[in-house]
This record gives sequence, C-alpha cells and structure tokens, in this order.
Amino acid sequence: MRASPLLPCVLVAGCLVNRDLYDDRRAALGDDTGGGSWGVGFDSDSDCISADARDLVLDGPFTFDAYLRAAAAPGYAVFPVVAWPGAFAVYQDSDGWLVVGPTGKPDASTGASSPTSLFDGAYHHVAVTYGQSGYASLYVDGTRLAYASVDLGTARGDTLYLGCWPDQDAAFRGDIGEARLSGAAFYSGDFEPEWVPYEVGSATLALWHLDEGEGTVAHDAVEAAPGRLAGGAWVTFPLEGEPPQ
Repeated sequence: MRASPLLPCVLVAGCLVNRDLYDDRRAALGDDTGGGSWGVGFDSDSDCISADARDLVLDGPFTFDAYLRAAAAPGYAVFPVVAWPGAFAVYQDSDGWLVVGPTGKPDASTGASSPTSLFDGAYHHVAVTYGQSGYASLYVDGTRLAYASVDLGTARGDTLYLGCWPDQDAAFRGDIGEARLSGAAFYSGDFEPEWVPYEVGSATLALWHLDEGEGTVAHDAVEAAPGRLAGGAWVTFPLEGEPPQ
C-alpha cells in the first residue's frame, strides 16, 4: 500500500505516526503490488485477525469503518466484519440482515439493522457510528440504512476481532482492506467514501492498514491495538480514489 500522506509529528495535535518512519517500514516490507494495496482474504471460519484491545478506551461516541469486498452469496450464516466482545459487533446475520449491535445477544432486533446483503462480490465501504445519545447508525457506501437506539455493552473483552467472531464460530467471507476505530461519531448523514487509505487523526483509536502483505502481524498505525493474523491470506486490495469495478 502506498503510504498515507501523514503530516510529520511536529507539534501537530493528534499526530501519532511519523511519516518518515512509516514510509521506511513500507519500503522494508517491499511494496511490489504495482501501485495497488494489500488486504486480508477470509474464506473459512478459522480465518481471523485478533487485536489486543486492553489499551483501547471506548467511553463515548465512536465510529468504526472499513473497506471490504464481500464474497458473492456465501450461504446463510453469521458473517462478522468486526466483533469486540462486551462492546459491539458489525455483522450480517443468517437471515441476511446487516447489523450493528451488542455481542451478548447477536440478533437483528437488538441493534440497528437493515435487510441489506453485503455479499454480492463487490467492493463496499461499511461504517457505523454511535452517539452520546445511545443511537447507532449503519452506513453502506455512504448511505445511511439504519438508525436506532442500541444498548451496547460496557464489560469489554481484551480482544477485538476483525473478520471473525470466535464466540459465534464465524468469520467473514471476502477481503478486508482497511479498518479503523475512532473516538468520535463522524457521520450524521449520507456521505461519499473517499476510497483512499485512512490517515491518523486526533480521534483515531486504532487503525489497521492491513498493508503488510506477508507474515502474521497486522500493525495498528497508532500502536494501541496490534493484531495477529491466523489463517486467511494476503490479497491485493486497491484504494485509489474510487471503488474497483
């Protein structure tokens, strides 16, 4: 992945990554994807990215968003994008509803949900926001599909899962290109996803570029929640200003 245009960390509020160090790390990894980007492909229930969430603090509004490509018609099951036990999960349930809700009882009726399937073989941007009022919004490709009062958990586990949900013996089907958790509710209406790598900002709690392209480490750009890949595969995932066709 080409490095995000991060500003140097010199008296810049919220800046947590030095651009030169980040570029050096990408060069050392050998970015040979021909101008494309990396992501992780999931195609079995054992594929999983586990992130150490012990240093993550989620005590107010937040946004989770991700770039992904969902497989075409993978069947009827739970397909998680993210699951943080005791906090929240974003998943498609076995009836084809896309849901953001609590992890204690995964059910469309307990969250903000929409009868919208991600699994059409296409690239999508998925985002959820949670506000101080306790309302959650669910967006796909910048369109708000659901808005509801959601009672999320507070007894949060030590591990956040990307593309998997061990408690449900479930994993995503398709590719995840990037994922970000922020301590602010960014979106209040429809918007146009930029389809470029996320940058670290003052509200960034964790940012997984998934740009390593090899090995089992999934770095967090702010070094708060380092991840580890079990199973899955590194795949090309373009982020070049518009979703691939």
